[in-house]
Amino acid sequence: MSTSIYLPRIPKIPVSITLANMAICLLYNFSSR
Repeated sequence: MSTSIYLPRIPKIPVSITLANMAICLLYNFSSR
């Protein structure tokens, strides 16, 4: 759930951050082309 992202106390959140970074990278790549 997106609520978990609002809990920085849990060290198991970085997974969502990684997914977000990957999505942003893909978006930038598509925008570049």
